[in-house]
Amino acid sequence: MRKTTTAAISIFALGAASLALAGCTRPHPYVREGDRQSVQVNFYGTPDSALPVARQHCAAYDRVPRLTDAGPDIAYFDCVPR
Repeated sequence: MRKTTTAAISIFALGAASLALAGCTRPHPYVREGDRQSVQVNFYGTPDSALPVARQHCAAYDRVPRLTDAGPDIAYFDCVPR
């Protein structure tokens, strides 16, 4: 009986670890296309998750992002002067 309990605990622990790691593999927002004037960011979840990526892209041109449009998985930003 002890062997069965240990095996059940091991299987449970493996399942819990798999679930925990599954949360780490969620796709991250990324720049699809961009230049000094604008940037398109693919995202997963809400358009808010695209803002840090757009901010970093526009900052390279000493600009800040302004959301102009968002679809189900892509956000469009203009890079405007500070």
